[in-house]
Amino acid sequence: MNICFVSGAYPPQHDGIADYTAQLAHALLKTNDSIRVSVITSIVHVSQDTQGPPRIHRIVKKWNIFGIAAIIHCVLKEHFDIVHIQFPSVEYRKTFLFCILPLLLRMSCHGIKVVLTLHEFSVSRPINKLRQFILSILSQQVIVTDPYEYAQIVKLLPAATAKVTIIPIGSNINTCMPNENVRRVLLEQFGVNLQPFIVSFFGVIHPDKGFECLLRALAQLVRDPIPVHVLAISDLDQAHNAYHAHIVRMIETLKVKAFISITGYQTPEKVSQLLFISDICVLTFVDGVSLRRGTLMAALAHYKPIIATRARSYVPDLLRDKENIILVPLNDCCQLAQAIATLYRDSALRDKLSAGAASLAKEFSWETIASSHRRVYNKIINGKTFK
Repeated sequence: MNICFVSGAYPPQHDGIADYTAQLAHALLKTNDSIRVSVITSIVHVSQDTQGPPRIHRIVKKWNIFGIAAIIHCVLKEHFDIVHIQFPSVEYRKTFLFCILPLLLRMSCHGIKVVLTLHEFSVSRPINKLRQFILSILSQQVIVTDPYEYAQIVKLLPAATAKVTIIPIGSNINTCMPNENVRRVLLEQFGVNLQPFIVSFFGVIHPDKGFECLLRALAQLVRDPIPVHVLAISDLDQAHNAYHAHIVRMIETLKVKAFISITGYQTPEKVSQLLFISDICVLTFVDGVSLRRGTLMAALAHYKPIIATRARSYVPDLLRDKENIILVPLNDCCQLAQAIATLYRDSALRDKLSAGAASLAKEFSWETIASSHRRVYNKIINGKTFK
């Protein structure tokens, strides 16, 4: 089986879907010696070996007609059985031409099968949902990462329910437990003494991540006082990002600068170590926690007690309040502060949540995810799917 992923970005580019694609590609290669995996992605100047496995084809300068022509040429040359598109990517820009890539592939490459994974359908703006709708219609199989995503896409594609499959994502961060010396060095590097209760926040600082609510909760905890320190495993570029500049001003206004560390971009190994040295992880999504969130998967994989925001309309069945996660209302800084204080005081509850996270993490192993993809690929190659 010869599979090619199409992804707007691929490591070492800093992109969550790029990291997901890399994890899936390597997991598929481990499942069977007979499988071959390649990736078509954007041209970037990197020093890494692109001969694989997986083999990386950095051939797309812009995702326009010329980029699509380059993709089709590569697919014809390499005789791929399946082209698996990952959507979205900032590299795709806003062109509608990319939406007909599945059709152009099927017209140009005899016998090719096209699979599409949608990562953010439910939270996309209408114009972007239209792009994904077109892609879904023209692809032979569609994969979504969460039951809520499935419910949203089949509303628009009721006749194509049979070709939509749920396959969850896993953690993009492989675990790397630090020894005591590394732990001490990390605490010193990021200005955390050995006493505070360390609350990690992991991911891009963006308006949809609810970081402002965490800052207000931190200010309340400092007043109480609770010996807490927020370790934001994030990059903050106030010179080029207006929202980041707003966050910096907010930290100053709330007078919490001494109680927060922004790590900047870190390697996956260092991210894992920072997650391990934290006591809990807080994920304050403004649209609520869901199984499509890679940061949630990373926290589960590191067995962290997790506090996350509860969506008004949907909470995944696997997430059980006070068993494997603590759920708080959206934008409720007071309840978030209370939840952090409760976990600070209640070590037994922290242990229970940690055990629950460890158990739940088994549901999202890359071995299981790769096996699920192989079943989809086998089904589509055998012709037992929606046409």
